[in-house]
Formats: sequence, structure tokens, C-alpha cells
Amino acid sequence: RLSSGRITKEGRSLVRAVFVQGAQSALRSKTLPEKIRKWAWRLVLSKGRQKAVVALAHKLIRICFSMMKNGTRWNPSLWAEAEATA
Repeated sequence: RLSSGRITKEGRSLVRAVFVQGAQSALRSKTLPEKIRKWAWRLVLSKGRQKAVVALAHKLIRICFSMMKNGTRWNPSLWAEAEATA
């Protein structure tokens, strides 16, 4: 299993704060993909809400970075297809 590391205090604090705030909203949202929502709620139950929010923010940052690196656009139908096959 590949470990991607921790969220550190390096980098832009505003960007980090925006992603954490977005993760808080996403955790409350019904539109979060089912696979990520289940993962996040398991973390909430085992580690606590704030740690789960930071972990979700880290996951969102990795997704965004991968999309920027590969030059791909967000396609919500890919989530639906992945969830249907899972």
C-alpha cells in the first residue's frame, strides 16, 4: 500500500484552508460520490470528525493535483460508472 504522507504546514495556507473548508462542506453534502462518502464516514467514526475532514481535504488535493498533472477535466459520470462496477 502506498502512503502519500501527511498534510504539512508547507505551501499556501489559504489553499489549505479552502480545501479543508471544501472537505467540511463535501462531508455534509449528499452529492459526494458514494465510495468517498463511505470512506470518509468510516474515518469520522474511527478517528473523529476533524481528522476525517483533513484526510478528505488531502484526498481532494491529490485528485485535483492528478487532474492538473494529466490535463484531465472533471467528469462526474466516471464516478457513477466506477460505483456501478464496484
